[in-house]
Amino acid sequence: MIHRTSNELGIAVGCVVFDMQLLGAALLIRTLGYTQPQRRRMRHPYRAAVEVMLLKSRVLLDFLAPKSRDKRDIQIQDFGLSPKVLSPPLDVFRDFVSKRSAHLTWERAQDPLPLWHEIHEVAQEACAFQILVASHDTVLDILAAGVAIVLPKHKSRYEEFHQQFAQLKPHYERQPQGEA
Repeated sequence: MIHRTSNELGIAVGCVVFDMQLLGAALLIRTLGYTQPQRRRMRHPYRAAVEVMLLKSRVLLDFLAPKSRDKRDIQIQDFGLSPKVLSPPLDVFRDFVSKRSAHLTWERAQDPLPLWHEIHEVAQEACAFQILVASHDTVLDILAAGVAIVLPKHKSRYEEFHQQFAQLKPHYERQPQGEA
């Protein structure tokens, strides 16, 4: 394992926070931001929010539960923490996002992939929120261990994230959640 300075770790946790904030923003748009008629009029921005939700979920899953160790990637082990074990729904979600959004695959081009709700009963948003909660808990652990967010832009993203999280939490607490 490469030893990282406290400054490098502070910037790295800020990068995690940045992706959490983008995922939170996408979830707000996807979940709370538009009524059904507005979604029809705002199809492209709404679809962009869905793609951001999927891609940032995948990025954060790769941080929390990496499939392999890559020294180029910021991963949970860089902070002295053990990788998370994904619940079966989140494992299926990761595979779905990989094939559907994260990569241009021949499988996707040759055989239309089923929609998420056709292969799993858990909503994409619920999976994304579980990932957001697990990421938030991990960042809290990292900060409690003494790593500080270094860059002002990351600090402001962290504040924005907390505002988003406060809006999202009541909506998702009404729904049953699984483990990350």
